[in-house]
Amino acid sequence: MTTAAALAPLRQPRVFPFGIRLLMLPAAFVLVAVFVVPMVYFLGQSLDAPAGQRGLSLAHYREVLSDAYYWQLAWNSFTLGAMVTVITLAIAYPAALVMAEARGTKLFAIIAVATFSPLLTSVIIRSYGWLYVLSDRGVVNWFLVTLGILDAPVRLIFNWTGTVIAMVHLEMPFMMFPILSVLLQQPPVLREAAQDLGASSLQTWLRVTLPLSLPGIVAGCQIVFATSISAFASPTILGGGRVRVLPVSIYGSIQGLEWPVGAVQAVMLLALSLILVGVFTRALRTRARFGGGPR
Repeated sequence: MTTAAALAPLRQPRVFPFGIRLLMLPAAFVLVAVFVVPMVYFLGQSLDAPAGQRGLSLAHYREVLSDAYYWQLAWNSFTLGAMVTVITLAIAYPAALVMAEARGTKLFAIIAVATFSPLLTSVIIRSYGWLYVLSDRGVVNWFLVTLGILDAPVRLIFNWTGTVIAMVHLEMPFMMFPILSVLLQQPPVLREAAQDLGASSLQTWLRVTLPLSLPGIVAGCQIVFATSISAFASPTILGGGRVRVLPVSIYGSIQGLEWPVGAVQAVMLLALSLILVGVFTRALRTRARFGGGPR
């Protein structure tokens, strides 16, 4: 069995009955209202002519794209998204494996509550919570100093360190849920068959579990990366003005009534997100086309 065969049903177009299409109308309306319409409005704002001129103009695009400062913001956003995605994946995947093996047990419920319960709390509240946990007199520094690991508190807030830590915590459910859903769908007989044929636990994971869980990994990485590069609360609260990314700059531009400049940055942010999502999807399809995976 190859990964291409396992992913074949995912690539086949689905035909939805008319009744199902009607049920999709509310979701489609919300998507258009909260995403398409604002983006079209921002696109129009980005093409506004400078003061004293009429019609559409690319002047604001030339202003932003020719300034190294905005490219640095885009690079900072990409770096933040990549760091959060990689760290979140490194933590969420092993936890999802443990949950998949412990399905139906108390351990499964404990990990599920610990992972998904933070979603019930506002992002701003969680960010302020991390602000107190990571402060110079917070729990983390107190613990490290008490154990003698550090002689004095270390700076964990108002920098990239605190921002990444808080965002990994915030993004953990969005990475774990897609991976866990795919792992729970894998028939246990596949792993049992591999072990019966002499494969070790590591070989079974590398040749069976990991390739078949790639759709969940890719979906989780897409969600986490897209939401990380567009995050505003954590870089603002825990970054303390030192973590300069596009969402923070967009807010500053809008607050300063520089709508066209903010709109161009919003288009840059959307383009960055779409490019990386396309890269993830292309990588998965390429692997499936060449038949990479368990045999």
